[in-house]
Amino acid sequence: MQSVRTALSKTGLAVPERVEQLCFERCRWFQSIKDVDSRRCYATHGVSDRGEESKTGMVKFYSSVGVRGAPADDSSGSLSTAPCRGYEITLDRFTLKSPAKKPLVLPTKALAHGIAAEWDWQGSRIDPNTMPLMSLAATAIDEPQSPAVVAQNTAEFLSTDPVLCRVEESRDPELFKKQEDVMQPFLQLARERLGLMLETSSSIFGAPVSEEDLFKVQQYIIGLSPWERSAFEQLSSACKSVCMAIGGVEGSFSIQDLLKASRVEEDHQIEQWGLVEGGHDIDIAEVHVRVAAPMLRVTDLSSHVDRLSQVAVSSSEEETLSRIDNDNKRNIVRSKIRLRIQEAIPRGKDCFGEVAGLMVVVVILQQPHDGKDSDDWMKIYMSPYDVSHAVRHGGRAYILGPPRKNPMMKDTTWVADRRYLEEMAPTDAIDVLLCTEEGNVLEGLITNLFIVVEKESGDMVVQTAPVEAGVLPGTMRARVIEACKHAGIPIEYSVCPNVSERHLWREAFLTNSLRKLQALGEIACLTNNVWGLVPWRHTFSVPGPVSRIISTSLDHVLNKCSKY
Repeated sequence: MQSVRTALSKTGLAVPERVEQLCFERCRWFQSIKDVDSRRCYATHGVSDRGEESKTGMVKFYSSVGVRGAPADDSSGSLSTAPCRGYEITLDRFTLKSPAKKPLVLPTKALAHGIAAEWDWQGSRIDPNTMPLMSLAATAIDEPQSPAVVAQNTAEFLSTDPVLCRVEESRDPELFKKQEDVMQPFLQLARERLGLMLETSSSIFGAPVSEEDLFKVQQYIIGLSPWERSAFEQLSSACKSVCMAIGGVEGSFSIQDLLKASRVEEDHQIEQWGLVEGGHDIDIAEVHVRVAAPMLRVTDLSSHVDRLSQVAVSSSEEETLSRIDNDNKRNIVRSKIRLRIQEAIPRGKDCFGEVAGLMVVVVILQQPHDGKDSDDWMKIYMSPYDVSHAVRHGGRAYILGPPRKNPMMKDTTWVADRRYLEEMAPTDAIDVLLCTEEGNVLEGLITNLFIVVEKESGDMVVQTAPVEAGVLPGTMRARVIEACKHAGIPIEYSVCPNVSERHLWREAFLTNSLRKLQALGEIACLTNNVWGLVPWRHTFSVPGPVSRIISTSLDHVLNKCSKY
């Protein structure tokens, strides 16, 4: 393990924890192989004593590997070569290029460190088969195959996808239950995200896939950015599953989730008959590396991009989108938004330096231009963000205003409408809460609200207003709901918290993507509220025991979704 840390430290920059974790995981899997000859066959990346090095491949021509900032190249018009500042690899005095001789400019420091370690771990000869991260980057930058070809070649295996092809329950009830538990979330995500009508099958001829579903999957793959498409291609190959690749690229599943799903049948057989040394252990190590590499690149932008793309599609009059059905239109827009954000973040880091946080604001214009290649309908603004302010607990929120007119999007009309509420609020307000005339508390101006309620039985239940009541379906709101379920805390999001039951309120907190979870010390209804409700104040412990459990569980959920 120490040799890996030493190899990584040679890059001269602080190594992100996720890169170390990825490398150490490879070490662990390698060391789990008991058979000496098998270990020598699998000796890669210098994580062992190197064993028998490859007799083929280019002779190693360098002695040192480094990572440095790449100079901006505004003259380049190619998105895949990252015209914005990123990171590049140095081999002695040479700058590493892609196989097609393009600048190998990497968008994140984590990815650059990982690739640098792969080059530093080579023996006397360079073996490309031991460099999955380099392969990922080269494929994304060079794009050896057109997006349409990649989409066609990948989607044609959908009918034999292990997520769809299940064992008959009567044949093996235990394996059937395992497949149902592990595979169903991937199938559900593919149905929801792409609008697919996929069904499972136990037929030896595979699952039925309609031409419409096949077309939607192909359009989804084509709409991915080059980096995402490269990760998608590697994930689908490693997991032998298109549906699992969708889950990985969308950021909805962790590396361990993908590994468990891709090996559910083989692991079941190992439980029954035992592990074959020199066979199963090598397969496990190999699939772990092949899955972990592309997942290092994928980011958790999905839920934010989903909402932005929905806004763009609903308001778009762009000629290039008018002829496409809504599902495929959203996929195209999602890809454009995601790619622009991924390009913008390195620019922001270069402009503001290594700040604690970076706030990214994406503005979707209501009436975009009609140019086919124009992205003028989208603007991105960035500024440094003080993370310490985001986690300050114990603030006050005041009930003042009515529900927003259009809760499904953060539009400029809402920015103007809420100004008078912001002016009415006391200076110590961390947000203004919106409610109905009946006293249903919905959300804040820029946050979602959660209340911990003590039921008559003594059980603690978390409540938050349902989307149908007129609240923004915030990204962090969804993560908190997931965190509650993960922690085993009951949560109700079908009924609004009502002020008439405030004597049962024990804790309260606000959430959004910048603040994460922010515990409230007090909620007050002021005399100048728009409904003329009787004024009152209600205080809470900060943060309460339930809020602390949810906060810890939320960290787990966010770490699972964050890929670098």
